[in-house]
Amino acid sequence: LRNGEYAFGNSTDTTNIISIRENQNSSLKVKLYPNPVTSYFVVDPGKVYGRDLLLQVFDMQGKLIMERKNISGPSRIERGELENGSYLVSISENGRTVWCNKLLLQ
Repeated sequence: LRNGEYAFGNSTDTTNIISIRENQNSSLKVKLYPNPVTSYFVVDPGKVYGRDLLLQVFDMQGKLIMERKNISGPSRIERGELENGSYLVSISENGRTVWCNKLLLQ
């Protein structure tokens, strides 16, 4: 992996690790705030009218923690029971990751 890239798999088995580049050449101008998080965070994909976007949050082992379908504007996400630590927030369109960023919960 190069600087600014993250790797994770969908289980504790590390044989199928996937790498994701952080915000490089993204067609979206996403804002993620506040970061670090204490109680909630907002993901704002900007002007995305008519696009079918999927928001997913993964822990650093690649386990899917939460998912929001059809996001079309700012989405406020409550921290809930999520433990302190690092997470990856990704946005996909048509099965392809178009944006990913690290999120820190304190």
